[in-house]
Amino acid sequence: MAAEDFPIRLLDVAQFSTAAAERRHHEFLRLRRGCRLMAGVSIYGYLDETGDVRKDDRLFMCGYAGWGTSQEDGPLDEFDKRWRSAKGTVGPIHATELLSQSGDFYGWDTDSADELVARLVDAIRTTIPIGLAVGFDNKHYRALTQGQQKEIGRPLLICMSRVIDLAVNFIGEMRARGDQIDGINLTFDDSEKDAVEMLSTWIQLKRARKELVDYIASVGFADDKRFFPLQAADLLANLTNRYWQAELIKKSPSSDRTERHLRNLLTPEPFLPFAYRVGFVTAAEMDEAVRLHKRLY
Repeated sequence: MAAEDFPIRLLDVAQFSTAAAERRHHEFLRLRRGCRLMAGVSIYGYLDETGDVRKDDRLFMCGYAGWGTSQEDGPLDEFDKRWRSAKGTVGPIHATELLSQSGDFYGWDTDSADELVARLVDAIRTTIPIGLAVGFDNKHYRALTQGQQKEIGRPLLICMSRVIDLAVNFIGEMRARGDQIDGINLTFDDSEKDAVEMLSTWIQLKRARKELVDYIASVGFADDKRFFPLQAADLLANLTNRYWQAELIKKSPSSDRTERHLRNLLTPEPFLPFAYRVGFVTAAEMDEAVRLHKRLY
């Protein structure tokens, strides 16, 4: 998967450049702290993954990060209020069901579901300052032998490791400009099937890379029924995955609802500084890991 194949290409590069986003983000942090850099702040990140290892060409792990305050006026505090208002009396948001009008959304017409997605997207794009996404070339992974797949590791765990790298880099950059960040607390969607193996992988990673504990305060799991940021991460992951389904790529992007929502989601309001960090696990990386008999986490 090349960089130009990721959702970032949906945006006007002149409008959404990393440098411009970073400048807006820095100014935002200074304004929120009365022209002081952030001090003693813990960042919270919420991640979810999507994609079927057996059939999808690409897998994605996506999410958001931000912080709350004791005055309840931080980005995550504001997001919580807006998400709650956007969903109204509807129960927990499961993006797969909402986007396909199934499960709890069975019987909904397309326009009603589309309007709810638009409100939820607006709650995200007007409040959350940090986006994280990792893409994985699953088509190439399936072409490897079972022995090679076992050698480089499970896609879910590779993506988790890459998300941790993105978080470490982002926290490092914030600290380099003077922000006193305690660390980031990463929360993944709970899964009986995967949580134990993900936690075991985190333990292995911090043993092998002792510096990780200086950046990653904790790795945990939570029920997305209770945590709105996990529901938002699920929505980003599902919109991304749906956009990149092979049959969807063949459609006209301008006429597709998924493309419209994803573009809107990744184009924040001008007043909100938004840093969007992406990582790619490419075919070339996998081949090199196979050649070196190396695990990718």
